[in-house]
Amino acid sequence: MNYQEIFIAGAIAILYPFFFSKFADVYTKKSKLDDMCNQFTSDSISHENLSTYKNCDKKRENLQNRANTTKFIIQMMIGVIGIVLSVSGLFQTKATNVGFSLGGLFAIFQAIMVYWNQMNEYMRLGVTGLSLVTLIYVSIMIYKV
Repeated sequence: MNYQEIFIAGAIAILYPFFFSKFADVYTKKSKLDDMCNQFTSDSISHENLSTYKNCDKKRENLQNRANTTKFIIQMMIGVIGIVLSVSGLFQTKATNVGFSLGGLFAIFQAIMVYWNQMNEYMRLGVTGLSLVTLIYVSIMIYKV
């Protein structure tokens, strides 16, 4: 691959997961969740409204966990779709295939990083193993290693 193909592959690899990450944020209404309890500042929390703040924070945390789960599922699917598209030979240029395969891997990596703290040990083991198998498969199929 020449430098132009490397540039195009890199751009696709970066923009593919970034676009779908922003899509997942819009879909899960992340900005509303981030601003949910902003009416409470450290100066405004008193003994009288402490329970109201705790209720708001608990509700926000539950909604945030649900949104993170949804974002994880969306990004994992997008990552797998990117890898499948690159392996399928649908694209005619090597730069596009490499871009989508790397973009798919980046999307999967990003999904794992966002959701890692909410996973139990068995799920972490399964996701890590599946990621390793996927990486080996992609390297064999695309790069003929």
